[in-house]
Order: sequence, then C-alpha cells, then structure tokens
Amino acid sequence: YSLQTPTIMRLLLVSLLLISYTSIFGCINGPSKFLKNGDYVYMSEINTIPEGHHFNTENIANSIHELDSLYKTKKDIDYLADIGYLKIIGGDYRDAIRIYTKVEKEKPNQYSTASNIGTAYELIGDNKNALKWITRAIELDSTSHFGSEWIHVNILKQKIGLTKLSSIALLETDFGIERKPSTRLKAEEIEQLRKALYFQLTERMSFIKEENEILALLLFDYGNLLTFQTSTRAEAEDAYKLAKEYGLKSPLLKDRIAYIKSDFTVNVINKTQTHLKENNDKIVQYVVYLAALILTSIILIVFFIRRRMKSK
Repeated sequence: YSLQTPTIMRLLLVSLLLISYTSIFGCINGPSKFLKNGDYVYMSEINTIPEGHHFNTENIANSIHELDSLYKTKKDIDYLADIGYLKIIGGDYRDAIRIYTKVEKEKPNQYSTASNIGTAYELIGDNKNALKWITRAIELDSTSHFGSEWIHVNILKQKIGLTKLSSIALLETDFGIERKPSTRLKAEEIEQLRKALYFQLTERMSFIKEENEILALLLFDYGNLLTFQTSTRAEAEDAYKLAKEYGLKSPLLKDRIAYIKSDFTVNVINKTQTHLKENNDKIVQYVVYLAALILTSIILIVFFIRRRMKSK
C-alpha cells in the first residue's frame, strides 16, 4: 500500500484494521493509526514480544502536501497536527517541533501535542526539553498507554544524568541477582508493568535499531517479567536475546537464558507446541490427500458415465 490510496480502499483498510487491531501508539500520538485524510500510518500486531511499529513511509511527501492543502482550505488544526506526525516518522524532527508548537498555540493543552513535542525533542537529543514536555503530557493525561509515560520520564531523567542506569531508576523495581528472577510485585502488578513496558518498548524500538544500553536493560527486564507468568514464560528467552542484540553486557543475562532453557514448564510448553504443530501438519496432509482422492474419484465417475452414455 502507499499513503495515497483510493477512497474505497481507505475505507476498507480502516474497517479491517479497526476490527483486527488495537491502537498501540507509544509516545508518538494521534487520534488513530489513520490520518485525518484517510491515509494509514502503520499496522502493528500486538504480540508478546515488542518489535516496534512498521511505519508506512512510501509517500510521506505526497501525504504532507495533501494534508497541507486541506489545512489551508478547511482551517482544521488536526490536519496540521498530522503533518507534524509525519515529520517525526520521516525524521524531520526540528520541523515537527515547529509545527507542533504552532498546534499548541492554536489548540493548547492537548496530550498528544505535548507528548509528540517531547518525543521530537528527545529524538534530536534535547532531553531536558523532552522531559519538560513529557511531564506536561502526563499532567494532561496520566492514564494514556496503560499509564506508561512515567517510564518515559524515568528514561529521560537517566539520560540527563539525574539518575544512574538501573532497573530501580527506570522501573522503580528490580528482579534480583540470582539465576531465577525474583520480585516483590503481586501478579496484577506484574501484568500492569508488563503492559506499560510493552508500550514503551514498542515506541523506542520503532526508532532505535542500533545498540542502546537503556533499551537493552528494559528488554532484559521485560524478559524477567515474562518469567513470572506461565503463559508467557517460554517467550522470555526471545526478550533476553533482544536485550543481547541491543548490547546488554550483564553476566546475569547468560544465567537467565540458562534458567529459561532448563525450566520444566517452558520445556513442557515448547514440546506441547511442537507436538500440536506436528499433529496439525499431519491433519492438513490427510485433508489434502482426502480432497485429492475425492476429486479424482469424481473425475473418474464423470468420465465413465460420459463414456457409457456415448456408447449407448
């Protein structure tokens, strides 16, 4: 798809995606995954392991041109906000700040505006201004994204140098130093933190592809959180491996991966999943064979019936 799509296709995309997905904007915010002119920005499935948004950047320039024309014609500030949104996705962060500053003046005290300005400042390395605007965003709506923006604030405080890099500084908790993770959190608190961290990781992984010590530690702790739930424990290893890809050097990483590989529950889950897949593959094969047999039989029956009729 491109950002410029026929009206019918846009409506179809909107309908299908609203049914199939949940809006999962991280710190880049908008009213939906779709711009006001109907163009879509990204499609992202919610999985256990975050991977970042897959932004649609094919025709950003054309989309900006259309949004600008609509803004000048209709005088609707939301069109201008969407331009700022695309500027961030396209990497033009300073222009995004300029645009969103204008949006803020015309339509002040909007959570998405404050959050997007904060994100743009962080992306140009101005973490002090980023902290100012993300703090303002929380004041306007502290519940957005499972109430996860407090993690963003802690990240910015660490980047500014107000805290030292640690799980306590970033997540206000840790998971011990033993081979098996430990926690003082209750089950509902673990799940709440996991969801909050998922949103923040999704956002950061959308823009950061190289090694990053903050992102690496957050992924490591996300893996730790997964170990406390039977349904997600088998996937903790994937989070740990991502932490390693982002440059985590902690010797504890190797121990945690070893713990997951040796965990009885994880092994049972993996074996069960493998067994189910093998059974499903066999069922598919049987169905294909049966369908082929039935089709062949029908063809032969039709052939002999026609031959008999001709002989008469």
